[in-house]
Amino acid sequence: MSENFRVGVIVLDPITDGTTRVTVKVRSIIEPVILASALRQYLRNFKQLVEAAIACERPTSPM
Repeated sequence: MSENFRVGVIVLDPITDGTTRVTVKVRSIIEPVILASALRQYLRNFKQLVEAAIACERPTSPM
């Protein structure tokens, strides 16, 4: 499906409360409903990847 994503930008802006604002701009030939679902899944996977990487970097607390 990724060959149908013609042009796109995803901007991640950290917000002071520890969350991140995600702005997505995409030009595509995919129907909007299908595109929204695919982007949501891609972003969910990206979030899990980033959170897993952060968890690996955190020092473990002694027991």
